[in-house]
Amino acid sequence: MNNPAGEALGAALPKQSGIQRHFKALPYGEVAGAIWTVRQSGADEAVKLGFEFLVLTACQ
Repeated sequence: MNNPAGEALGAALPKQSGIQRHFKALPYGEVAGAIWTVRQSGADEAVKLGFEFLVLTACQ
């Protein structure tokens, strides 16, 4: 696959250091509660909607 950004994108981004730790997926039965918790939080409305969009569409 041809990358139109070439090496420029990699050179422009900061280098990651160390090993990243990934978290386990949330069990299906707990998803609704997680969405409710985020909706009730003091987070900005855009963050709340973004989180819900991410969960409902499985986007990255």
